[in-house]
Amino acid sequence: MMLLTISSCNSVSPPNVSTDFPQPKTEIPAPAQMRAEVIVTGRVSTLKHIDIVNVGQQIPYTYSARKITNSTGFQWWVSKHFALKSDLPEEKIQLYLELLELSYPHYVALFGAEPPNIEQQRIAVIYGSSRTKTREAMLDDGFRRGVHDTAGGETMYYNRAGYSFPSSREQHQRYIVIHETMHAYHMALSGHSNWAPNWITEGLADSIAHHVYDPNNKQLTVMVFDRAPMNYVETGLKQYAELAQPSIDAINNNPALKRGLNFFIIHFLLDDAKRAQYFSLFRDKLMALNPHSEQTLPTASKLLKEVFPDWQHLEQEFAQYVQNIRSSFHIASGPWEQDGNAYWIRSSNESQIARLDILLPNNRQTSNHPIFDFPAPAPSPLINIDGNNNPLGFGLLIDFQQEQIHRGKVGVGLGLSVHEDNVSFRKNFTGEAKNELDQYLSISLLQGDRIVFKGQNIEADYYAQALSSTLRLAMAKNLQLGISFGLDGASLVLNLKAGDAQQSIRYPLTAELTKQLVQGNISLLASDVSHRITPYLQDKRSYNKYNMSTAANPWHFKPMEKLQRVFRSCTAKPSISEFCQSTLQLAFANLTDPQQHGQIQKSLDKTEADIIEQLKQTANPSLAATISGISSTIAYNQQQPYIRIVNASEAKVETLAQLRWLDSQGQLIKQQSLTSFSSAPGINNLVIDQVEGADKIELSSQLKWQGLTLQQQQLASVKLYDGVYLSSQVQSEGTTLTLKAQLTGPYSGESAGKLHFEVLPSDAVLNSRHSEQISFKPYETVQKQHAFTLNPDYQGTIETRVQAEVEVDGEAILLSQENKL
Repeated sequence: MMLLTISSCNSVSPPNVSTDFPQPKTEIPAPAQMRAEVIVTGRVSTLKHIDIVNVGQQIPYTYSARKITNSTGFQWWVSKHFALKSDLPEEKIQLYLELLELSYPHYVALFGAEPPNIEQQRIAVIYGSSRTKTREAMLDDGFRRGVHDTAGGETMYYNRAGYSFPSSREQHQRYIVIHETMHAYHMALSGHSNWAPNWITEGLADSIAHHVYDPNNKQLTVMVFDRAPMNYVETGLKQYAELAQPSIDAINNNPALKRGLNFFIIHFLLDDAKRAQYFSLFRDKLMALNPHSEQTLPTASKLLKEVFPDWQHLEQEFAQYVQNIRSSFHIASGPWEQDGNAYWIRSSNESQIARLDILLPNNRQTSNHPIFDFPAPAPSPLINIDGNNNPLGFGLLIDFQQEQIHRGKVGVGLGLSVHEDNVSFRKNFTGEAKNELDQYLSISLLQGDRIVFKGQNIEADYYAQALSSTLRLAMAKNLQLGISFGLDGASLVLNLKAGDAQQSIRYPLTAELTKQLVQGNISLLASDVSHRITPYLQDKRSYNKYNMSTAANPWHFKPMEKLQRVFRSCTAKPSISEFCQSTLQLAFANLTDPQQHGQIQKSLDKTEADIIEQLKQTANPSLAATISGISSTIAYNQQQPYIRIVNASEAKVETLAQLRWLDSQGQLIKQQSLTSFSSAPGINNLVIDQVEGADKIELSSQLKWQGLTLQQQQLASVKLYDGVYLSSQVQSEGTTLTLKAQLTGPYSGESAGKLHFEVLPSDAVLNSRHSEQISFKPYETVQKQHAFTLNPDYQGTIETRVQAEVEVDGEAILLSQENKL
């Protein structure tokens, strides 16, 4: 039995964990029994506490139920919201489940809802230690192809499970598990994701996975716009130029995957308070329309123009937005990784210098997009970059890898001036860069024992100075060195500090070189070593401990749900309240200022109250549902229906519910009236008794809220529709053995293949095998059967197999059902 409980606050050291799997727990704990405590501050999540349990070969109840199985060498691990099947070492299991729980509040925020039944069901994730092992896991789950040749991961439509493929890049490993699980979350929420165009499905997944992770503080920043590795800003600028500056509509209508352009649209819409509200309205309307695959793009295109006012103006704003984008980071040569504010290279050799260029905030014009949008590094006693005395405003903290402290090179290029050819290249990243033409003063720690100054395409004397023995001993003991850069008259001064040891190094400067150092940008440099390099910049970020929760939106605005309800009510009927226009103007103009949040909330409260009073006078059921944010629907747990009431408001709701149970012909079997019950803000689940023989259930809800009465109705199947699924039955009568198969269709797109019937052993019947072609449409149920003639001389046990080899959403899968007679 093993319960891995991890707590963290502020800065903690990762726990020492064994790579041997502990004894699995004998029972799978329910999600409600587990804790995942995360401090959410805007787009930053900080882990406070997480429970992780190894449940061995027991398959947890997930949104992939009945469509996922065990694999050799893999074990199941669960946290509150996720179930991970993996053969990785325990520390990797821990990391990935931590990342997913840190991401979960942001998944919810981006889709505006949690998956139904998430209180009792988990999202399935698979991560193999190699592509071969992952391929085996996919084959076990019925996928005929296995691992995609070039993808970093896949989330499968058939079973809504995210498969992450191993990678040598740590940044990419984290990116993939966050990205693929975003797809799995999307499918858990709405059953499938084909209702959304590429720029939503891939755009949201790529944007949330465009992250910065600080392992020391167990802190994840999602939706990062401005970062160094896997930089989608550069990808987007290149694609924007190659496609001749496409519009949002053109990107929507293009089925080709353009990750950088999708990334731009998502940030353009979601980083602006007003556009974010229109996007969420568009998203929910499109989800409700649920178009099939071939209709997704035209439906989305039409709906965009209906939801967003003045579409042409929006397109012009998007064009201006992209034209002004400029990343603060450019990897001139790599490979670079990023952990928090620390940068490092995975591998290199002495003849290659890895270079990461950083555009300083003081050297850019006003930006229309976020820059350095992740937490600043914690203050260090080894760094002093006082702006009044240090016009360079720069420091460098080096965290040494102990085994590598006496080798390689790490440092900085000061006064970076990019050659005009490369300036042109970096506008759209087409053509070829000539980084060797750029200018800077290289200042490096070489082999852990000396500082070397050297000019790169500039007039600067070579100079080297050994580190003092006291400083080197302190570096070896503390595995840290801080370097603060400053100007003193005509000299560049380096103040080096390790522990209590200090050393100062001066380098003479000409007036021209001084000017270039002050006005230029910087580069991080490394070769043949993986020391962590943390730059300290005067980039206007203030250090924040992130120990107080606000909300999972970039404005840290807590009553975002109320703003959404008021916005949608006022958009649907602007005359519903005299305060609509002034309240929304106040919110959209001042949401970026936390000091104004209290005033915005008061205005929202007043407008909400006025809308409610107006609706008491004039009935408008649709608008009443919008302002309340309350829904009463049928949800399912273990294929059994129950009533789920989501109350997004701050007030209780009194509910009267009536259920009508219908047979397959639509005839009433039973009618039930449920006693009035009160639902608090949040999610409220009500278990209902099942009725034998029922095929459909009709729910009529009367919801009394804030003096309003809401009526909601829903007709649902008694059994949850679960996409493509095969079931079979066998019957024996006289000399005939009848094998029946039922195959349900996909959520979207037509499917076809072969259906195979077989009886074992072969001599139990005459002609023991039968195959036929089948095809089925979305939401269709196909029923097939085949009659076999029994062999009168056979007296033993009979087993039957029904197998379907079908293409589902372009993916070859094998479904199988067995029966004994």
